[in-house]
Amino acid sequence: MTKSKLRFGLFAAFIIFIVLLAAVPGGTTALAGESRLQLTYDDGAIGYVKEGTEVKRTVYVNGDLYPDLSYITYDVVTSTSSDIMYQTLQKSEGGATGDNLTTEKNDVLVRKKDLKSTGLAGKKAYSFDVKYDRCCAFIFTVYYDTGEETDVPNYDSEILYLDNVDGQAPAVTIKEINPFLKSVTCTFSDVSSVCASSGVKSYTVYKKDMDTGIKTEIYTSKDGEINRNTASFTIPSDPGHYNYYVTATDKVGNTSAEKLVATYDVDELIRVADNAFNTIDSSSEYWSEAFKTKLNNAYNEYTLKRNGINGEVSEEEKHAAAEKLSAVLEEYNGYKSDMLNGRRNVEFSTDNAETLSSGLNVDNLYKACAFVKFGEKGIVLTGVYKSDYSDTRKEELSQSGLERATSVYVFSMHVFVTEQGNCDRAFSVPLELSFSVGPYKQIAAVQIVSKGEESSTVPCHVKEYTNGNLVLSVPNTTGLVYLFVEEEQPKKDNKWLYLLFLLIIPVASGTACLILYQKRKKLLRSNGNGRKKIDNQ
Repeated sequence: MTKSKLRFGLFAAFIIFIVLLAAVPGGTTALAGESRLQLTYDDGAIGYVKEGTEVKRTVYVNGDLYPDLSYITYDVVTSTSSDIMYQTLQKSEGGATGDNLTTEKNDVLVRKKDLKSTGLAGKKAYSFDVKYDRCCAFIFTVYYDTGEETDVPNYDSEILYLDNVDGQAPAVTIKEINPFLKSVTCTFSDVSSVCASSGVKSYTVYKKDMDTGIKTEIYTSKDGEINRNTASFTIPSDPGHYNYYVTATDKVGNTSAEKLVATYDVDELIRVADNAFNTIDSSSEYWSEAFKTKLNNAYNEYTLKRNGINGEVSEEEKHAAAEKLSAVLEEYNGYKSDMLNGRRNVEFSTDNAETLSSGLNVDNLYKACAFVKFGEKGIVLTGVYKSDYSDTRKEELSQSGLERATSVYVFSMHVFVTEQGNCDRAFSVPLELSFSVGPYKQIAAVQIVSKGEESSTVPCHVKEYTNGNLVLSVPNTTGLVYLFVEEEQPKKDNKWLYLLFLLIIPVASGTACLILYQKRKKLLRSNGNGRKKIDNQ
């Protein structure tokens, strides 16, 4: 035999061995990775359903597997404390292992004859259905026939998760209760570690009459009202003894247990307080936080002691709490009267006001200080100083629009409010100061307002009346106001001239009379001489 023939024979024998090895269904190792042994599942979108509703999923068997298939088994596994959909399940002979798992069904048999032909080729040639009514995992084992006495199991199929069953109601958490609004803000959570989460759909508020036991639904939310799992609603405070509850419902109909959000045992004092809360809320920006807290604390103390929520309470303690709340409500009524009449709790004080002969008055204190909130106390302090004009105020004079001045009045402004502190802002309307500077020729005013290292000049309007009476409008709560006055030149003292005039009048009158007398006398003499000459003739 030649060497070439020997090589050809060995090559042919190797090829035959490979073909025979591939044709014979040998051990598990050779076929473990082949896709024909793996099952596939329907992958269409599945909506959420409520727990207890049986859900069906279709499992497909590869047509190439069918001839060698003996049977299929599967286990149904659920989780008691962790999310089955995100748990790493370890497949092994006889089922799956993992943390907090419960095997609901074990080795459920699917016989070869139970498979249905789909009429399709390839991976979806045959099918069978699996069903369950809770979130779970289906773990499959495929047994195929090798011609040996024992069928060989294969665990390569992916786990099928039934992850659209929502079996847990949403959780309700009270985030905030605002007694001023009588509103409750709740957060809702539908996140579950043991089932799917369909999401919160709505919430419902109930009122239960604690005297009769009758429960009434007072509100159910509409679609879109829950924003980022948070919603707020208002609780009516009708006279009587009521508990208010809220429940949440998810998108498949699971409803939470009732959550107590408020207890109202409403008497006349509570009714008045609730009305006060409503009024304050409707104009919240005009009320101080200190007074809101004061009313809220007195209200809570009274309701807690009246209902004995923190244990047994004596009648003396209840009475003291009622008096405390009544006093705060009386204070509220005073502020409410101020609101209706346009008043504020603010005082006007002057320093060195005697500089002005007329004194210094303010005409619109409440309107100018409308930024003082009810529950706060404010004081407006104004200092007055006068000096002769000098060129050190030349720039301010120029800003005022005058060219000349003989004197300068300086008004210092300072406003303090108990809760706001020192106020550096504009008055709500310009503060009007009324006073008199006496006769003057011309007048003008400016206010120098400083902000940090920068300062600006603001014109001040001056209303002029007779006899030097003025109303000066001050725009800002801080800054010096310069009032420039050009006074009239004083008239000369004419009393000596008056005395002289009194002396001249009689002297002049006497002299005039004497002159007239002498003239008359001469005239008579001349007339007498003429008559004598006529008679002699």
